Amino acid sequence: MSAFACEFTGACRVGVDRRRGLTGAARVARYATALSLGLLLFGTASALALDASQPTDAPKIPLKHFSSAEQALRAGLDDLKAGDAKSSLEALSYAAEAGQVLAQWKLGSMYARGEGVPRDDLKAYHYFEQMIDNFNEDEPNGRDISAVSNAFVAVGVYCLGGIANSDLKPDAGRALAMFQYAATNFGDPDAQYHLARFYAAGRDGLAKNEQEAVRFYKLAADQGNANAQFYVALFYETGRGGLAKDVREAARFYRMAADQGNASAQKNLAWLYAAGGDGLATDSNSAIRGKASRCGGEWRSEGCRKQ
Repeated sequence: MSAFACEFTGACRVGVDRRRGLTGAARVARYATALSLGLLLFGTASALALDASQPTDAPKIPLKHFSSAEQALRAGLDDLKAGDAKSSLEALSYAAEAGQVLAQWKLGSMYARGEGVPRDDLKAYHYFEQMIDNFNEDEPNGRDISAVSNAFVAVGVYCLGGIANSDLKPDAGRALAMFQYAATNFGDPDAQYHLARFYAAGRDGLAKNEQEAVRFYKLAADQGNANAQFYVALFYETGRGGLAKDVREAARFYRMAADQGNASAQKNLAWLYAAGGDGLATDSNSAIRGKASRCGGEWRSEGCRKQ
């Protein structure tokens, strides 16, 4: 077994009504409660204390220049690409106010990352929440589905840790509802990963269920989620979650994650080859075992590849 120790813990309060705060409707709660199981982001809630100390008043929208919300959206994206953050913010804000989902998503992403604007998690949350609130699941716009799915995940992550200096407090129940909805209705790999973490930890009133955790980890891993690939490898390495212990499969999934820069996967893969066993310690593998042992967490570095 690798030296990396993985802990499935929780950081938000337990026993919260999963439907509470699902703005826009019981329609989301319908899906959230339909699952009999649950999940999380590192079992340790990704409870980074997000700071909302900056002003959060929505930007003023000048009613000029744009013949339509769609035209404002295009102008805002073009301005952003050209590096004109001020004009982009003005145009995207106009489009978002008029209900353009992609403009709301872009503004939420900009404020969440501090891209062209000062980082403001509360403003980001506001835009993502607006997308969820206005989502029509009966007549969804195909163009907007990816952005809406991303908004469900973003709101879920904010609910895990809350936002410092704001009224948004940690709410694992609502986070779970967001991840369940996006995982089951959109097949979102990030939501599937977070949901798997809830199952692996057994939290917010949900019984621990490693088999369901593995199922959602695999769904996310198949879509390229590196964190999920790491955990699939870990379950293969330890023979848990209904999986037979299989070091070769563990190495395969560790390699997938390692190739995407996952440092934990890089270290575990190096450890597997250095330790050998279960078919990995043959003479034909001696070179790569030595490389893994020397490189450790620098698995993808230029120097390591040339060894």
